[in-house]
Amino acid sequence: MYNSWVKIEKAQKHLLFLDIRMPQLSGIDFLKTIKKPPQTIFTTAYREFALESYDFEIVDYLLKPITFDRFFKAVERYLRQYHIPVNVVSTAPEIPFIILKSGIKNYKINVADIIYIESIRDYIKILTTESELTIKYKISHIAIELRSQRFLRVHRSFIVNTEKITSFSPSIVELGKKEIPIGPMYKQSVDAALR
Repeated sequence: MYNSWVKIEKAQKHLLFLDIRMPQLSGIDFLKTIKKPPQTIFTTAYREFALESYDFEIVDYLLKPITFDRFFKAVERYLRQYHIPVNVVSTAPEIPFIILKSGIKNYKINVADIIYIESIRDYIKILTTESELTIKYKISHIAIELRSQRFLRVHRSFIVNTEKITSFSPSIVELGKKEIPIGPMYKQSVDAALR
């Protein structure tokens, strides 16, 4: 435990994922030992520590089992706090197409043809230059699949292809005749990405 504490004290800290129930010291007590605690996301199976944890101005409190979607939202919250563009951006090379499975069918979608993706509950609608496809899929999962700087999350329900944007304002992006709202939590990252 001491070695871990020394490493965290000396490290350049940005974001710490910390469990609350640990063998020798609770996550909350551990955080108290750090002079300048980093931004922290607690991960725990125990609800009862939630109020106390917010005394440390934590980023988020994730209850186990943690879904990928919930994890993704917590990281997005951290990025927004530090005005880091919250895109579906990666340093991975551009991919020409993605394959999405729905039922027994596999759909091949050319990435460059995607205009926007809309989340509709447990489904997504993908509008391309050629067609429209609605399948059971999570928007956060397709964001990872796309892994391209070409795409930008502008709203919790929308990802747009930045190359298809024809105009934008502080509250909407337009893709031809389609107007898509910019969510309040995404305004700073959208502004940073498009200006």
